[in-house]
Amino acid sequence: GDWDPHSFGEMEDIFTEGTWNAEFAEQVEQKESDIILTNRKGSDAFLGTGLAEILENKNIGSLFVGGFLSNFCVEETINTASDIESLDLFALSDGCCAKSEEEHFVATTGTFPIFSTPVTCHQATSIVRNLAAGGMAPSKGITESIAHSNSRMKRESLARKNSSGDRRHTFLNAARHSAYMNWADQELAVTPKNRMSISTVLNYYPEKEEPDEAGFDPAAPIFMMVGSQRSGSNWLRTMLSEREDLAGPHPPHILRDYFPILDKFGNLEEEENLKILVDHVCTFAEKANQVTWLDKHGRDVKFDRERILDVAISTVDILRMVHKDKDIHQKYYLIAIFDEIYNINAIACDKRTWICKSMDNSQFHDMLLTYYGEERLRYIYLVRDCRDVSLSFMKTPVGDCHYYSIISKWTNLQHHALHVLSVSESLVHQVRYESLLKDNAATMNAMNDFMGKRKFGKVLRRGSVAILKKVEDMMHSSTSGTGAKQASVLSYKFKNLTRGKSFRKQQFQKWRNEMNDDDILLIESVAHEMMTRLGYELHTVGVTRDALVFSDEQIAEFKLLNEEGIKNMMQDLAMTNPEDSNRRRIRKAVLEQDAVMLSTITNKEEDVDEEDED
Repeated sequence: GDWDPHSFGEMEDIFTEGTWNAEFAEQVEQKESDIILTNRKGSDAFLGTGLAEILENKNIGSLFVGGFLSNFCVEETINTASDIESLDLFALSDGCCAKSEEEHFVATTGTFPIFSTPVTCHQATSIVRNLAAGGMAPSKGITESIAHSNSRMKRESLARKNSSGDRRHTFLNAARHSAYMNWADQELAVTPKNRMSISTVLNYYPEKEEPDEAGFDPAAPIFMMVGSQRSGSNWLRTMLSEREDLAGPHPPHILRDYFPILDKFGNLEEEENLKILVDHVCTFAEKANQVTWLDKHGRDVKFDRERILDVAISTVDILRMVHKDKDIHQKYYLIAIFDEIYNINAIACDKRTWICKSMDNSQFHDMLLTYYGEERLRYIYLVRDCRDVSLSFMKTPVGDCHYYSIISKWTNLQHHALHVLSVSESLVHQVRYESLLKDNAATMNAMNDFMGKRKFGKVLRRGSVAILKKVEDMMHSSTSGTGAKQASVLSYKFKNLTRGKSFRKQQFQKWRNEMNDDDILLIESVAHEMMTRLGYELHTVGVTRDALVFSDEQIAEFKLLNEEGIKNMMQDLAMTNPEDSNRRRIRKAVLEQDAVMLSTITNKEEDVDEEDED
């Protein structure tokens, strides 16, 4: 009664035979048939006790493990027992304890599912009775409803261990870390802004004592740039990419393009289907992105599909353990794949974190918030006068080709972004394109304040002097850096990235000189309420004219004109820039491809091309 469990580590002769520490509790009813293990040489019940031989000699097929400590002796014992393939292994989640509630939670929700099927004592009793009555084996019968995700996690972790040597301690550490974050996430739920995030460890792979990814910080905030394209987003992306700690690659738009076609991959709870999705998305990012991702040495970034598959499975399993009140459906597998692809790129570029410039990701805010949590998810909401946005679309071979379609999409994207701002204001920093033009340094400084202190990796590197670029230098580097030059030669839509201050001054309110009154009226008729909400002064609607109301027939005609315009744009692009046209053709082909292993197909095609060249 007076014993402090936290002094356990300081006690000597714990569980020594012949002392009170080794006595059975009064509640334990001993039988003559009981086997008492002695001479144990460590925390593992198999060491020195002959337990493995006993199990084999008595042809025991099911083993239930409980005791003290949950995160020490029980963990080590089920770890060893998991190597016995013929054994159905169960850990008693409420039949063991630890020095603290959090340590017990770490063990029972983190490591127990990896090596065993966790069950309560009541469930264990039912299983034993079922076996005694000649019922089905536990692994195929009663326990299916108890541990669907647990068995999957165990199977995957053991497969990894068997294929790459003894990595049990790696996965023990990772699971302990993950489970501790789960516990903290639940315990601190009363103060959401202070909650710790499970996503800080979802991509933690301590494969080596000194991992190569030292600069990357899985606990750092990640950033989503949202709003609308043609708002200066690529310019802002290249400026932010000059930060020493931020990777800002050109986006392949994974969530936007794959959520609508996700059903063709079938039930993603079936691993083969999920494996195909991983390969599909990785091939999409590697082969179909308009701007190829390069590592810090200028080499193409390649994605480890097995690693991404492991992360997707374990992430969704952990999310389901933590968010039992939410429907963690199979769309979360795609978010996990997307997240790990961006993580791998940040690691390859030796950056601490990353920003994604898929401007419509705000429509997925609820899922992203569940995945990353308030402590990691951040938004840069970039706004530009929709009249200038519309004009830019019409002059550039990208997107829609009719003002009605352009402005309708712009308005919808602002609704999504403003929703995020209304429900999660502290996670959003709003930036006006016009402010970037007028006072770039002040606007970038405010943005950097929101994004957090810039640094090299997680700590300053030894033997180096960390000299951070001034904002003015970042702005200059953004137009002359590798990223801007790489993009500008690939497509007309990126050509402005390498232009200087004189060009940018011309971008302010270009619509006043280049747009006719009828087009201004159409745009403001659709977007006047959103423009007013965002603080943009109306030129025509409510000033000289009332807003137009378009009939269904007119809207259908606008749609046909838009489709015809897109067709003509692509035909012109094939003539003026065949390389850009081909990249878009590949992108479209990948998205339209059946749910098959694309990397196998593309590798074969590359082999044929190489033979032809020879």
